[in-house]
Amino acid sequence: RRKRGGRFSVLVPVGMASVGRRIGVRDERTPLISSDGGERRGFLALCAFLGVAVFGYVLMAMWCPSCTSVITTPPPPTCHRVCSGDASVRSAIVYNTTWRAGLRDRGEYIEMLGQLGQMLCADVFLMPPKLSLDPGHNDGDALGDGWRWDLYFSNVSLVESVDTDGTGKHKPVLSDWSANARALTELSRGVEVFGDAVAELSDDKILADLRTAVKLTKANTPFVWHMNFEIAWGERYGFWQRTFGDDTHKTMFAVDLQTFENELSELGLLSEKSTANLRGCNFARVTASTLVEKLADIAIATSLGIGDFEVQTTSRSGKSLETKSSGGKFYSNTSPELGEGVVVAETDEAAARSLVVENTDPRLRNEHFATLHTRRGDMLGWCDTDPDALARFLWCALLNSTDEKVHHGDAPLLWFTDDDDGGYRESVTAALTTATEAYRRMHGTGHTTLESPGVVFGDALVEEVIHKHLVELAHRVNVDLGQDKHGRDNYLIYQVGRVIQDRAGAMSDAAWQIHFAYHDDNDGEPQEEENITESFARGSCSAPPNGDKCAEDGPVLKMARGEDVGDEFENMLDIGNNAYLVGGDALVAKRAKRTEEEAL
Repeated sequence: RRKRGGRFSVLVPVGMASVGRRIGVRDERTPLISSDGGERRGFLALCAFLGVAVFGYVLMAMWCPSCTSVITTPPPPTCHRVCSGDASVRSAIVYNTTWRAGLRDRGEYIEMLGQLGQMLCADVFLMPPKLSLDPGHNDGDALGDGWRWDLYFSNVSLVESVDTDGTGKHKPVLSDWSANARALTELSRGVEVFGDAVAELSDDKILADLRTAVKLTKANTPFVWHMNFEIAWGERYGFWQRTFGDDTHKTMFAVDLQTFENELSELGLLSEKSTANLRGCNFARVTASTLVEKLADIAIATSLGIGDFEVQTTSRSGKSLETKSSGGKFYSNTSPELGEGVVVAETDEAAARSLVVENTDPRLRNEHFATLHTRRGDMLGWCDTDPDALARFLWCALLNSTDEKVHHGDAPLLWFTDDDDGGYRESVTAALTTATEAYRRMHGTGHTTLESPGVVFGDALVEEVIHKHLVELAHRVNVDLGQDKHGRDNYLIYQVGRVIQDRAGAMSDAAWQIHFAYHDDNDGEPQEEENITESFARGSCSAPPNGDKCAEDGPVLKMARGEDVGDEFENMLDIGNNAYLVGGDALVAKRAKRTEEEAL
């Protein structure tokens, strides 16, 4: 309201000028209601307009209740806890299988176990990294006996518990049964223990154990559940999920995730079966460790040419990020100001981006850079990741970038790969450099502050940063490296690189990856009878969520579709599961027979 000549007037906003003219208001600054009654017609017209709107809403509510319920009724929760608040009795889930995998796979699995643990008010005790992570991803080098999960991850419960002093806390929910053996021993005394040896497991037995855990939790009775099985992510993993990679005689039992989630739905702990999703619950979160975040800060600053970058170990409020001994638990040691305990919905992209930025050093939050990750390894040939193809990809990605600096080639590019071939890395770096320089000549501003070429091999940069700063930073955030020694660790390099890529996406919308998407990843309802080979052939490197529109399909994928790619790529059929994906069991047998004949 504004006082004009002794009268108070209600002003129509600028954007409402056209509406104002229709109801008798002369312009956006003309009084709609005057104390002298001179504009009553405008007031009556507005009342009529509002009356029609209310009447329409009432009719909608009568004829289409579901339409107005979206406005008036909040969505029901999709996940439910068996216990409420901080249960007085704590139970334990002990995870122990023979399966090993990469860090991303284990990170997703660990977070899912965290959701299950919080659902049952149980602490989760994990295998140590040495028994969980595949040494094949570490150039065959075994991980150290004393390496702990807090080197890679932090975790925190999103369910607030109450301490004895009445203050709310968000506590860690995941532990390492090797580093925290004493706590597990204490929890196991005098409680009901269940879970079987692998040979005695079945889907029915696993689901029965789940029902037992729920029943005991409801009765406030502590338990220890030995989870000696894996939960697999769907049908396409069926051909390898029951055997341990380097020992075909060592079996492992796996229950399908959907089977597990359906039982949770039957127990009333997840929403209807069609939408049940244990990984989508917001009871716990697993994120990159503080150590990883700080190493990423240094690597980004180096790529931007920022010299003498001193890592901060305090938040914006001045609160220390350094920690006391965790006693075997790994946890988020950032302040609440940096995102601890904030529930971020899986679909809330803006909030997720904000969290990534908040965990970045404040001095770097306004910087611009791009990243590119190429997946090869066991997926070699699925997408085209040859140097020339990557140069074409980069040109397309820069041209379509929504970030001004990235679009003009004025931001550095850090590229990453899982391929350890030095010749390949050098060839790609050279091809990307040439493409960047050509792109700048055509689309650049001519005022770039970057030192040419602005293309950095990210894995080498991160490895150098780790070599120089790991020991000092580990001391500052209390991560035990085992007598200050830490051997070859591709997993740490990968985790730091992944944080850098997340930040490129959050700060510049330029985190590009060349990764295959299965048919059932980009089509919500795959045909039930479709086998893995058919699903692979229908996949793509340019489809969401894993692909990129600038990516090109590779020779192995083209062979699966029956395309002629020439003999030069035939050797790719002997890599990973490529032969099976292209031609099923028949092609696998044919390749094996050919190998035997060549050996003779």
